[in-house]
Amino acid sequence: LGQALEEGERAYRETPHPWLSAALLSAWTLKGRFREDLFQEALRHPDGKGLGVLALAHHRWQRNLDPTPLLKEALRESRRLSNPYVYHLALTSLALYLWPKAPRKAKALSQHLLYQTHRTGFAVHLEVARLLRAQLLLEEGEKVEHLLGFTPSVPLTRAWQAVLAGENPGENLGGYGILGRWVRELWRRRGAGWMRHRR
Repeated sequence: LGQALEEGERAYRETPHPWLSAALLSAWTLKGRFREDLFQEALRHPDGKGLGVLALAHHRWQRNLDPTPLLKEALRESRRLSNPYVYHLALTSLALYLWPKAPRKAKALSQHLLYQTHRTGFAVHLEVARLLRAQLLLEEGEKVEHLLGFTPSVPLTRAWQAVLAGENPGENLGGYGILGRWVRELWRRRGAGWMRHRR
């Protein structure tokens, strides 16, 4: 994260752009600091606005405040964009936030997320959607083999898939930015909340 911030700050100084400020704001938020200057810059462009609002929602979540209104605003903003990246992140974030609080809503969102990511071809977002859906179904005692039949592309999804299949992940859980951070944080808060596949 430190290296990403250093490189991001350098790139932003050389070529400032609202989208880059929003991405940099997201990284700072993961580090626990919300940069108002970057947020204001992000709001100047439609692409940056959705990601900036999403970073603000994550900041509220980190402070144990309800991010739901901001997550919904990020969803509305990102629906207007041609690139579904921010929409996927906002939808995933809302489902992850609701998972321990309202599992049925999270389950419905996971189905919608699975449909959306399957249509648009964002590989890692599709993997996360499949795994989140599998996690929620498994917690209800349903079979999930059909959701686990893919080759993971990053360490986070590889470890999550292994655990859901009842296997040892074989590596430290890490990787994939915002998605990885929030999944790991939810697991930490739920204790040993990883539901292993029952054979």
